[in-house]
Amino acid sequence: MLNARIGGDLGFNGANLSATGLALSLDKIVVEGNVSFAKWVQPDGSVEAFHSDGSINLPAARLEGDLDCEGADFAATGISLNLSTAKIRGHVYLRNGFQSRGTLHMHSAEIGNSIDLTGAKLTEATIAVCLESATVRGTVSICGPFTSQGRVEVQYSQIDGNLSLRGLQVCSSLLCKYDAQGRSSVDGYPGTAEDVSLAERRYYQEPARRTGKLAEAG
Repeated sequence: MLNARIGGDLGFNGANLSATGLALSLDKIVVEGNVSFAKWVQPDGSVEAFHSDGSINLPAARLEGDLDCEGADFAATGISLNLSTAKIRGHVYLRNGFQSRGTLHMHSAEIGNSIDLTGAKLTEATIAVCLESATVRGTVSICGPFTSQGRVEVQYSQIDGNLSLRGLQVCSSLLCKYDAQGRSSVDGYPGTAEDVSLAERRYYQEPARRTGKLAEAG
């Protein structure tokens, strides 16, 4: 679907993509509505989650609405979701049971509202989330019961809202040299002492670039 244009919404709710490697290529796609990889609720009330064994690629995509991956299972290793240089005017939902084995690659993406990783479970990838050099006009929520075995990187990103870590459970390291305004408070952050000091150090080393806020954890 390279360079395709969709006049409304594009939905893959409840789909099961068994192809390994590159399962779905939506490079440079333009969607005037929402794109959804969320769960599908059957008439009898049963729920089918979206599942993909291969990578989902939307590099340089243009979405006028939201990207909804709530409850989805992205099983690809390497890069499981590629949003590099994508422009999404709405929210990005990677929450409430969302699972990923590979990297969520959002390098240089522009998000017009918020990114929500609340309750996501990220396994296996050394870099679980790459949000480097991105622009987020709203809040980035990495809140419990979020768990990650890999690093969460938000270096050099402009976050106009908050970086919220409330109830964060497991994160091997948080690299957050990012544009921020106001004081950071990571008291009660349940990671290791090294993780907390790293977050604080990266934040305070960049006083001249602050345009957002690191929200309190706990």
